[in-house]
Amino acid sequence: RRVLFRSRGACFYFINDGLFIRPSDKDNPLKKIILILKFDEANRMVQALSRRQKDTLALKLMHALKGQKLNWGTWMPSWINFVKEPQPHYEWETQKYKTLMRLVDGVVNHKPLNAIARELNEDTVPCFVWGKTWCAAGIRVILRNPALLGTFRYMAHIVKDYYPAAVTPEVWARLQVRVAIPH
Repeated sequence: RRVLFRSRGACFYFINDGLFIRPSDKDNPLKKIILILKFDEANRMVQALSRRQKDTLALKLMHALKGQKLNWGTWMPSWINFVKEPQPHYEWETQKYKTLMRLVDGVVNHKPLNAIARELNEDTVPCFVWGKTWCAAGIRVILRNPALLGTFRYMAHIVKDYYPAAVTPEVWARLQVRVAIPH
């Protein structure tokens, strides 16, 4: 790979070395070599971190496929908490579970998603992790999550009855029909 300096290009400051490279250094062969070596080092470090993360996820997935309960952090449904002691298991996050049941009840009773969102916002019910206000699209994402059935899904891997189920298969089917309607 070639690293080219452009007059309108970026400046690079390497904190560890106190080295500052400007676009005006484009004719300095030593700084070009240093920049290439620094980028190569950074690239190798990112690849090593990526490999470690993939290996960790593969190991966690292997345990999850065997039914072992693990803390998936932000990948877990927001209405479920991981409890490590005395034995690893999942429990409902009480307030979020109540809100989830309010969503499910509204949809099952044919209430439009926009109306549900409006009511939640009027009642100042906090959103699940993302965003400040409820909207139909956010509710649709939640209600399409197979974790409602207790199913863990990571890429193509599926483990049924992994989480505590919030709805029955019949209610799940009704929800999917309702949230498939765009408006």
